[in-house]
Order: sequence, then structure tokens, then C-alpha cells
Amino acid sequence: MSVCADIVGRNGHPVQRITLNIKDAYRFEAGQYLSVQGEGIEIPLSIASAPHRLPELELHYRSIPGAPEAIAMDALLRGSCLNVSAAQGDVRCRSAKEPLLLIAGGSGAAQAFSCAAHRAWQNAEQTAVLWCADHNDDVYETQRLSDYVKGQLQICVDSQRTKQNAGMVWLREHCHQYRGHNVILCGSPAFVYAVTDLLCDRGFAIQSLQSDVYTYAPRTESR
Repeated sequence: MSVCADIVGRNGHPVQRITLNIKDAYRFEAGQYLSVQGEGIEIPLSIASAPHRLPELELHYRSIPGAPEAIAMDALLRGSCLNVSAAQGDVRCRSAKEPLLLIAGGSGAAQAFSCAAHRAWQNAEQTAVLWCADHNDDVYETQRLSDYVKGQLQICVDSQRTKQNAGMVWLREHCHQYRGHNVILCGSPAFVYAVTDLLCDRGFAIQSLQSDVYTYAPRTESR
């Protein structure tokens, strides 16, 4: 099942912010994703806006040259509308009364934008974001995100894939401040599991962590 959404705006480079208007009734919860549907292909994208903005919907998308999904998505964006699936995913913002830490890798920040915007709309307290990126141009609209979380935004730009990555170093040094928080991990499987291992080693309960990666890319063996 899919619904038609008009493309009413596109801006930003290299990460595009796509604004849609959904004509049909549509529901989702902050933290969920959808699939853009084309002929023979489904492209999953996190919803970057909060539910209260419906019927307007925002997606963040970065085209990767040569990637089959990117070629398909670029072609779909040349039209006037997109067919999108119903909302999917198990990640949810829990009670607004409970503190939340959002940890995003790269374009996984779209999910963090949605959750942070929803929490701001709820007047929730104690929302923080750690955004890890490979390059400076992976980071965008930082003032908007910072406003959502009342300045509790930490950005670490470092492309190295080691334990000395700036984001991982920052998290090791500061994660004790966030014990007792719910944690949502947004990003690739490699990123999510590296952060999961770090937090669990620092005493975080696995039950306090949420990520769609745990569902679509479960570990098949222990670390």
C-alpha cells in the first residue's frame, strides 16, 4: 500500500531536504521511516519531520553517485510527486518526561531531527544529540537542530573508522552524563553496533537503547 505525496520543495546540497504534501490521511510516530516506491524498487528513508507538521512531511536524502538506489531516487525526484509507503519501524520517542539522548551517524541525523522536533513540540526536557559525521558537508541545519534541543547538540566530524574517531572519543568521555537516559541510535549497522558496544561497556542497559538496525540487521554472533 502506498500514498501519493506532492513534492512541494527541495533545497540543500549535498544533503537534500525534500518537503512533501500528502493528500491522503497519513499517520506516523516520531522515529519511524517510510519507503519511497518506484517501479521494482523501494528506498527506505527516515522521516525527518515531526507528526504535528502533517500533512507536510520532510525527508533528508543524499545521492551517492553510481549507487542503484540513488539513480532510481534521482529519477523519481524529477517528477512532481512520490509514492510513499505507510510508516514503518519500531523506534519510538518514549515519554516526554524521560530524558533522551539521540546519537546519529551521517545522514542518520534525519531520524534525530524528527525525534528532536517532536520533543520540542512536547516541551520535553533533557533532550541531547550527538551527531557524528565523516565530513563537514555532511552536517546541515545545525541551528535548527540545536534550537530543538536547547543547545544540547554536540557535533564531531572525523572520517576515521577506529576507536580514536572523535565522536567515539567524545562519547567515551561524556556518556556517564547520560546514564538513565533513553537512547536512540540512528545510522548504519557498523556505526550503531560500535556505539552499542561502547555504551554497554560503560554500564548502559541494552533495554534503554533503540535502533531500527537491531531489527533489519541483527547480529548473528556475539562480539
